Amino acid sequence: MSAKFNPEPAAQLLADAFRSGALLTELPAECRPQTLDDGYAIQDRFTALLGDNFAGWKLGVGTVNGKKMTGSSRALAARLLGSRMFKDGDTVPMPNSAPVTIEFEIAVVLGRDVTPADRFENPLVAVESAQVDFELVLSRYVDRKVVGWPSFCADLVGFSALVLGQSVPVDAAAFAKIANSAVISVDGKEMARIATGDDAIDPVLGLSELFEHAREKGITLKKGTLVSTGTLTLPFNTSGAAVLVEAHFDGGKLSARTNPKA
Repeated sequence: MSAKFNPEPAAQLLADAFRSGALLTELPAECRPQTLDDGYAIQDRFTALLGDNFAGWKLGVGTVNGKKMTGSSRALAARLLGSRMFKDGDTVPMPNSAPVTIEFEIAVVLGRDVTPADRFENPLVAVESAQVDFELVLSRYVDRKVVGWPSFCADLVGFSALVLGQSVPVDAAAFAKIANSAVISVDGKEMARIATGDDAIDPVLGLSELFEHAREKGITLKKGTLVSTGTLTLPFNTSGAAVLVEAHFDGGKLSARTNPKA
């Protein structure tokens, strides 16, 4: 965190926007984060102000290309909020009618505590279960791509909701099979398939990077913690209208409806 940086004013603005559904053009210059550490400090205070139940962690911007843009060696991490967790088939209320970004992901649940002292050659040894999910990204900014990465980090890395689906094997090969077969549609129209090359994420690497983040911050990740590891398919925006989002993949299906606030 930058010397003497105070995360409180920015956190208050983001918390107010989260509660009201209002969108910010940007954070005021006097409280705008200049570094990712500043952004994480705001994120910590933002989540504390919301007073929501902690539901786990999400990872974002974890591709090779994403890391080049953020200047970070690992994916950005953010807390998941208990009030914004949903199940397969649910209708997800959205805070406004802005376009929602859809990401199809693998979420894992830790089967043991992971302390800052722990090191794993394969982080999946710390995992007890896995399942597919949709992350619904809807930032508190009008355009999250222009506010700068520290401000985006402060804003829970854009998290708005998570829809959890069926269990899948805890196995890197199984994760790859799901990614390779996934087809995402909106109201029956195909919108996305697997991301490839420098636009692809590796769920196992993402989990390792969360462990690194927690180690750096002195955080013990508790047994039972949920971690959504980043999008397997190319992210895309919906129109902001009410839509049915479906993922079909080898071995299953995941669906959710969005219900935007007018």
